[in-house]
Amino acid sequence: MSNVTMKDVAEKAGVSVSTVSRVLNNRCWVRPEVRERVWAVIREIGYQPNLDAQTLVKGGATRQIGLLVWDITSPYYAEIALGVEEAAYQAGYMVMLCNYLDFGRRDEDRYIEAFLRRRVDGVVVAMALSPAGIEKLGLMVKRGIKVAVCRERGWLRVDEDDYAIELGLSAVDVDTRAGIKKSVDHLATLGHTRIGYLFGPSEMPGQPRLEAFKAALAERGLVYDPALIITGLGYRQASGVRGMQELMARRAGVTAVLAFNDLIAMGVMSYCYEQGIRIPEDISLIGFDNIEQSMYTCPPLTTVNIPREEIGRELFRSLLNTIKGGHPEIQIITPNLVLRGTTAFVPARISE
Repeated sequence: MSNVTMKDVAEKAGVSVSTVSRVLNNRCWVRPEVRERVWAVIREIGYQPNLDAQTLVKGGATRQIGLLVWDITSPYYAEIALGVEEAAYQAGYMVMLCNYLDFGRRDEDRYIEAFLRRRVDGVVVAMALSPAGIEKLGLMVKRGIKVAVCRERGWLRVDEDDYAIELGLSAVDVDTRAGIKKSVDHLATLGHTRIGYLFGPSEMPGQPRLEAFKAALAERGLVYDPALIITGLGYRQASGVRGMQELMARRAGVTAVLAFNDLIAMGVMSYCYEQGIRIPEDISLIGFDNIEQSMYTCPPLTTVNIPREEIGRELFRSLLNTIKGGHPEIQIITPNLVLRGTTAFVPARISE
């Protein structure tokens, strides 16, 4: 039966609406035989209490959290979401997922308003928001909704930790700059001096990675060459094909490539296969994220590992800590380089 109300239950059980309410809320001043009769009717006609309404009346917790991710079809964000949901489920929380499809549209306002209307206990943000969006999260905290964010270190401002704490946000920060440095160090050790870099969408937080790339080159005594940098790409395989095509057309003598993520790296591999360019014999390649598919490319992809499910679990743990009255905290996740089959010493004809 659809749209069954408390009044329907009361009429069929021969009691008042207030008595049904007392039964649902387990009040002790209802006679046992009446209580059993009410529950029998509830089961018979399929009445479902409005938990949101009950929460508003009680002024209590909803045991719901919001989760805002950027494109759930991306393996990276899907695995973070999985970590959040698994941890939430174990703690008895439901997750309201909002998928931010287009980085160019500021859908964050609409979703934040939805979280406020639903009176969620907290929100996990697993994407790069605009600075204005971060400020809005601070306003949510002032209205009693706890927030935990996943960030790339270096994107917002220098004093990130103080900034987050000032707004009342917990944060799990991924030190992508460390991943870039490890990648450059590895390639430099193999003798590469002409290292290209394929970025993702220009709206994404790529600037810290570019600065880290420049710093890592300088530390190794290598010269930064803008001709080896391709920006404004997407984040799928097709962007890797397009970016590698443009990079090779510049004839800049590239011998190794860093990709913004593993999907772009896979696009690079497709392009190189079609053009007869051997990986790693002719060009070395390093991805970023270590998604599951990266183990099964041919050859297997060397990549920077970001522990995505762990990040999701830690985001929820930090959020739950503040929901229970704890102080906001900052955690830093440092990636590691996973060596597989797509890097090698610089080709002899280049190094001679």
